[in-house]
Amino acid sequence: MNKDIKIMLILIFTVIALASFPSYANSQKVVSISAGMVHNMVLLDDGTVWGWGSNDEGQLGIGNNLLTPVSIPAQAKIANVTEISTGLMHSLALKDDGTVWAAGDNRYYQLGRADLKNSSVFLQVDGLTNITEISAGAKHNIALRTDGTVWSWGANDHGQLGDGTLVNSATPVRVLGLENIIAVCGSGEFAIKDDGSVWTWGDTVLDVDTSGHVKGDAGTYVNCKTTPFQLNGIKNITSIDTDGSHTILVDANGTAWTWGFDEYGQLGDGTNYMAPNPPFVSVPIKLSNLDNVKAVITGSFYSLALKSDGSVWAWGSNDGGQHGDGTIGDIKSTPTYTGLDHVEEISAGSLGGIALKDDNTVYSWGGNGGGQLGNGSIGGHQLSPIQVIEPWKTSDNSTTITNNSDTSSINSDTSSIHYPSNDIMYLVAGIVLLFSVIVVIYFVAKSSRKR
Repeated sequence: MNKDIKIMLILIFTVIALASFPSYANSQKVVSISAGMVHNMVLLDDGTVWGWGSNDEGQLGIGNNLLTPVSIPAQAKIANVTEISTGLMHSLALKDDGTVWAAGDNRYYQLGRADLKNSSVFLQVDGLTNITEISAGAKHNIALRTDGTVWSWGANDHGQLGDGTLVNSATPVRVLGLENIIAVCGSGEFAIKDDGSVWTWGDTVLDVDTSGHVKGDAGTYVNCKTTPFQLNGIKNITSIDTDGSHTILVDANGTAWTWGFDEYGQLGDGTNYMAPNPPFVSVPIKLSNLDNVKAVITGSFYSLALKSDGSVWAWGSNDGGQHGDGTIGDIKSTPTYTGLDHVEEISAGSLGGIALKDDNTVYSWGGNGGGQLGNGSIGGHQLSPIQVIEPWKTSDNSTTITNNSDTSSINSDTSSIHYPSNDIMYLVAGIVLLFSVIVVIYFVAKSSRKR
């Protein structure tokens, strides 16, 4: 055989052997996390969703709604997901085709279904297309379309749908007067325009005058506004969140601002008002002891901040160990370093948080009554971050998703996904590599004999 042909064959078999090794064996990376009240979810780069914690309303979307919490992450029955968002007891998923899907509690039409029936599998929300962002509130949802308009559905008892009414809606309605929007926050009815201006509605608003200027009269509180209005003087916002008791936002300079109630020190300005009727601080307060902030998130009467250096800071209520700094019960009225670093994303539940680190591991801490730690345990409190079990990284990642539920006149995700076992792929790759080595040895030995 011609020498050049031999060399070419050797190179071909070597390339085949190297390419055959399943580089994707552990390629399923977590790209996003989201914490609900007592359940958590993660989104992987392969478009799958995994969840753990409370599932009594079917909010994990895994096909059942057992009362026993799911203490180890389980794969949801949905595929091709690009974004996730968790509400009080429901969950949202945005698919790569721009459609929105929902699972869990539907008592306020959170799933976009008029029958008020809960669902343990993700159902498509009718009437929504070309969606680029989703945000779940406690009992309602907000979606942003490619044309810059905002749509909402679910509970509307405080005007959180922004359609000028106080009527709940199973059908997505357009939030009035909003256009050129680039980001939304469903937990507090906020929208950010392309010019950096902030708009709000519902019952988590500042006390403003008729022109939209902050009046600055601490102790007053606007119950609800059913249509959006601009928060004048607040611009260039990069992150915003609220738990209903207080709101915190971050500007382009990495400065955090906050307002609302402060009975548990959740404003982070060094004060707290433990009184029967704590005042409502209606003027945004600059958190002077917190800088270079990348993102903020609020839980129940507490806040978490992620700084640009990857460190996590916490303040406010700590009755469930939600600060993650090894303590429980003590109120911290100023941001305190939790000891958690190398973090890329944070999310906060009712009594605890989760974090995605730069090594692609997920950590959780705080209350565990619903198994929301994701480490196989139920009950108690975890006062410092602990790693979540990661079944998507196990050697046998063979998973088939099917939907066996009753789907009569309901559009549910019936995707069937199969991931071959990594062990099998390693076996195949090993055989190919062994064969390639034998071929190389054969030609080398043959060439030696000719010499």
